[in-house]
Amino acid sequence: RPTGNVEVEIRCVDAAQYFGIATPDLYLRPADAAFEWNLFKAFLSIWLQMLLVTSFGVTFSTFLTGPVAMMATLAAVVLGFFGEFVRGISSGEIYGGGPLESLIRMIIQENVMTQLELNTVAVTFLKGFDWVLMGLLTAGTFVLPDYTQFDTATFVADGYNIFGDLVAQQLTMAAVYFCVVAVVGYFFLKTREIAA
Repeated sequence: RPTGNVEVEIRCVDAAQYFGIATPDLYLRPADAAFEWNLFKAFLSIWLQMLLVTSFGVTFSTFLTGPVAMMATLAAVVLGFFGEFVRGISSGEIYGGGPLESLIRMIIQENVMTQLELNTVAVTFLKGFDWVLMGLLTAGTFVLPDYTQFDTATFVADGYNIFGDLVAQQLTMAAVYFCVVAVVGYFFLKTREIAA
């Protein structure tokens, strides 16, 4: 059609024959690609994730001690993988409250659907502290890379080709983050050397 829509008509050749078909049963499939090349692109995505994690770890180690840098790197990875979840909790779309409220609810074994049975001053302090902390965590999810964008395992497992545009997007995102993190780490290391 001139509008770009494709119209498919299915008809039985034999009058006694019947088709059982639904909309998801019929789809257009691109040509097969080489499995080895697809697997290489999946490994490239994993390598880009490793590059970003290592870059953040090295940058954190330029101004933090070893154990603290390791914890900061772990926090960056967790926020990168679960950023959508953190933003959902922060906006109220997902029940559960902030970290302090969740801790209190676990200690007193209270459901997330009920109101906290604490005095109003404690609840106000709790909500205020969680609001500040969730604001910081939400800001971190926008600054840190979204590691779920590098997950291409389902493409390979389901037998679909990893599109070149997706690989180009991953390469660009990894290069930008790597350059920014390398420059930040360089300046932190330089100021540390001057201070010493």
